[in-house]
Amino acid sequence: MDDSSQTRHTDEETNLIQNLVERFPMSCACFEPVFDTQRTIDDFIILYANAGFESILGINKKILIGKTVAAFFGAMNGECVRDLLKLINDMFHSANQTCEVKARVLGRVYKVSFLFISDARLLLVFEDINAKFFRRNYQRAIPRDVIAASIAKGQSPESADGPGDTEQAFGAQVRSEAMMVESLKPIEILQGTADLSEPYDAVFRDSLTGLYDRGFAMEALRMYVDTGTLPLSVVLGDVNGLKTINESIGFQAGDDILVQIARVLSDNCRADDVVTRWNDGEYLLLLPNASQAVTQQIIKRLQAQLNAICGDAYNIVTFGYATSETKRRTAEDLIREAEKWIYQKKLLINQSHRSSIIRLLLSMLHEKSAETQEHSDRLASHCRIIAKILRLPDETVDDLILLSMLHDIGKIGIPDDILNKPGALTAEERLIINQHPDIGYRIAQTVPELKQVAAYILAHHERWDGAGYPKGLRGEEIPIASRIISMVDAYDVMITGRQYQLARTKEEAIAELRRCSGTQFDPNIASIYIKWLENETKPEA
Repeated sequence: MDDSSQTRHTDEETNLIQNLVERFPMSCACFEPVFDTQRTIDDFIILYANAGFESILGINKKILIGKTVAAFFGAMNGECVRDLLKLINDMFHSANQTCEVKARVLGRVYKVSFLFISDARLLLVFEDINAKFFRRNYQRAIPRDVIAASIAKGQSPESADGPGDTEQAFGAQVRSEAMMVESLKPIEILQGTADLSEPYDAVFRDSLTGLYDRGFAMEALRMYVDTGTLPLSVVLGDVNGLKTINESIGFQAGDDILVQIARVLSDNCRADDVVTRWNDGEYLLLLPNASQAVTQQIIKRLQAQLNAICGDAYNIVTFGYATSETKRRTAEDLIREAEKWIYQKKLLINQSHRSSIIRLLLSMLHEKSAETQEHSDRLASHCRIIAKILRLPDETVDDLILLSMLHDIGKIGIPDDILNKPGALTAEERLIINQHPDIGYRIAQTVPELKQVAAYILAHHERWDGAGYPKGLRGEEIPIASRIISMVDAYDVMITGRQYQLARTKEEAIAELRRCSGTQFDPNIASIYIKWLENETKPEA
């Protein structure tokens, strides 16, 4: 089969495969085979992976995506890559292009299903063999010895007073170095019956975050209570605004935040602490031998680290806790008190957490695109001046300042390769990027504090002559705030430049505003703005 006859994947097919992998209930990854001149597969590129696959390897999937299997695993053990390629080549040339094997991956045994969904896409699905055993034997409650053994196995040799020194960002390097030293095969195809003698706790793990699940958390808490562990603290962490994030940006963004939070909690608790996912947007921490003072110190450390990953959104998680100091309390009583704390704190910070979500959205926008806080500040300064000349009400001035920050917030929903493309966009790419006002409108509608500017965000790419988008509004049908921001934004982009456009001089930018007056821009506002720019020495505060 020559290159011209290979399967061509449309964008729709690619998105379908990616969504399938990321939402698949078991650990899953998709690979693109690399062929030599004899049509023999000699490597694979990792295209997509879900959180379950990430959890199996213990490596952030962002590090994996785009890497080849040989480059990633071959450095650890070349023999395992050769064995894997032989198996897959035999399967590729078979009639049904599928097979199932038992494999030990980083020391744990899985049933691995291989499926070529086309000549250019290979799907791998991992099923934990031990999970069936555990489900069959532990349907009602998890035995205490299993809980204790699992917790002990998860404890690091670091001091119990604080988190380990190894940062998550270097986890892949540390793991790789350890493997190379021990000559461990990262992936080993097993022949015959796999050795399942050692219990494995994957069945008690949350598939998204890899943390212990609610059932394990409750049984572990009861174990600590029944054995008289004192002091004993329970900490509940509730993610603020998760529903808003899911509805405005998408569930993948929400999942990414949940995984980041899980890592921060795991990396910054003590070695003896048990970190669990309690429900969709809540985490439960069990802190044995932690007094109220120690618990407060741990929560303070967690808040500081969460602030680091979420920018200024320092209250992205609200914590509540309860402690048994000297007198034993039931598991249910401790959880009720922690939940009460959560409820009371939520009432107090309900207003501020929405502001945190706004800051988080802006942080995501600044990371994803060329938009910066300095750009927003310049827009706000010029918008205030125009509004003052036009004698607009204070409410409109406030909206313009907010609009200066958020007019392009919908760009967080545009693929990076299109948003930051250095060259000219294709017609199809232009249609995609033109969706950002509508995406921004939907985001603003989900946050009460932004609803007043949602319509302005939607209309900020409309044109005076009706040739804009998305609705083709013309003249004074376009809200005045949108007319102002579109012109001020265009000017700032011209004088500062972008990847796709060199910066212009102030005189060149003013000439372009004058040329587009009455077509792209409101002629009255354009005249006022041009006159001020020509006489400008320093923008007024």
